[in-house]
Amino acid sequence: MEHAEPEKKPAKPLSETFDLNGEKKIASYCARFEDLFRQREAVMADLKQLADDAGEDMLTKREIEAVKKIAKWRVDGKLGAAQELFAAMARVAKAVKVDLFSWMEAEH
Repeated sequence: MEHAEPEKKPAKPLSETFDLNGEKKIASYCARFEDLFRQREAVMADLKQLADDAGEDMLTKREIEAVKKIAKWRVDGKLGAAQELFAAMARVAKAVKVDLFSWMEAEH
């Protein structure tokens, strides 16, 4: 009785097995960029909707800009730089006799 040898599958080329030409890695990067671009589009739409909602809740355009700036400074860890900017603006305004903040006194 003869034993039938199992059929051998042809071996994959080493370039496919080990991604020697980098195509799998490139395709992976491309897929990741596509995913991130889709996420960015969704986030941008959410940010726009949030700004629109804030406007409907009676925030002015400048207040919405301020909210966005402060949120960004907080996320980026740059509140200290913003405080330095405002301190510098106050000092320069005083030196050139420009009252940037007089409107605040009337509001409070």
